Amino acid sequence: KTGEGIDELLENILVVAELEDLKANPSAPASGYVIEGERDPGRGPVATLLLNRGTLHKGDVVLGGTAYGRVRAMLDYTGERVKDAGPGDPAEILGLSGVPEAGTRFEVVDHERNARDRAQQAEAALRRQELAEQGGTRRTLEELLGEGGTEDLNLVVKADVAGSVEALKEALSRLSSDEVRVNIVRSGVGALTDSDVMLASASDGILLGFNVRPTNTAKQVAER
Repeated sequence: KTGEGIDELLENILVVAELEDLKANPSAPASGYVIEGERDPGRGPVATLLLNRGTLHKGDVVLGGTAYGRVRAMLDYTGERVKDAGPGDPAEILGLSGVPEAGTRFEVVDHERNARDRAQQAEAALRRQELAEQGGTRRTLEELLGEGGTEDLNLVVKADVAGSVEALKEALSRLSSDEVRVNIVRSGVGALTDSDVMLASASDGILLGFNVRPTNTAKQVAER
């Protein structure tokens, strides 16, 4: 945050890279990490990628966690449209099915069907994990208040940008105390959906949206 030690860090990285002869292969299929994701009202899901291997081209099929799609447009760090990006380059891409989480590893795959199948498998695994963490028991708020000891406050957190989600999760987790334990059962980017409402209902939780709104279907499900 203060910039202290950055120059020394960069110098050490360059020295180690030279001594170890560390080089990226620009001819390999592109891969790297998602450093930010958001749902833009006009452009849809937008992901900022940092490549550490290969070259990413416009038209490539990208898979990143539960999100996939063909790169419809690509922009460099100045906002200019580009047709490709190489190792070490940051690139903002459009055309994904959803917003990938920051820190997710991405890769280029051969076929969009393969990417879709793997993304669906990742989505199913995530949902199974969420359900397993709920423990299958439901209690009313009155029961929670009457039990004494530590109460669980289950939250579903959605925001417009992945970085905001991470910041909210960290801030909310710090609110835990001896009386109340904050438990985030789901977090993500985008509008509050009917599946978010169902999960909050099943876990006796609360929905929190930051710079996002619930869908019409979510409102109807919540009222029911």
